[in-house]
Amino acid sequence: MEAALVFPIFVLLVFGAVEVGMSLMACNVLASAARHGARTGSVRGSTNTTVSTAMNNILSTAGITGTTTTIKVNGNTANVSSAVTGDEIRVTVSVPFSHVSPFAGSFVISQTAPISRTVIMRHE
Repeated sequence: MEAALVFPIFVLLVFGAVEVGMSLMACNVLASAARHGARTGSVRGSTNTTVSTAMNNILSTAGITGTTTTIKVNGNTANVSSAVTGDEIRVTVSVPFSHVSPFAGSFVISQTAPISRTVIMRHE
């Protein structure tokens, strides 16, 4: 009798913990990808294609798909190849939570809630 009362609560707690863990993992992977992309973009000779490739390599290794990336130079959407020393390279990576959750956001966060990370570095 007690198990019938406790088991559903226990299952909800376990699924919730898994979903929170997956969202934290996604946050860390997105931050790493954005950091690597910003670092790649801050080096002379880089282009938006090399920045996107660097980020996609990290994201695909982690199994994260459906991401949206934004690359800006001094706050404007531009190619990093046009950046000069001291310019601000801003890289943003975001993904809907439903793409990283095994339960599609059914317990903790809505399915369309984006997870996003932004990194800013100066061009060398």
